Amino acid sequence: MKNIAVKLPEDLLGRLDAVSKRRAQGRSSVVREALRRFLQTDTDGSATGSFAQQAAGVAGCFKGLHDVSHAPRHMKAYGR
Repeated sequence: MKNIAVKLPEDLLGRLDAVSKRRAQGRSSVVREALRRFLQTDTDGSATGSFAQQAAGVAGCFKGLHDVSHAPRHMKAYGR
């Protein structure tokens, strides 16, 4: 692996140290993981991975009807 030097503001370094301590990982490991996650989005702004992977953070967090396609009352005017 290659080494790089990064200057961080104190607050960001403090947050990095807190995550490193909580996960019992070194700073470098946490930074590599964060950078990998950040770079999963292409430079042109289009995300990579399947829709299911991209929506994993919000899947199941909405309330409402689960599936209206099988409820007869919702299908009355379908196709008209």
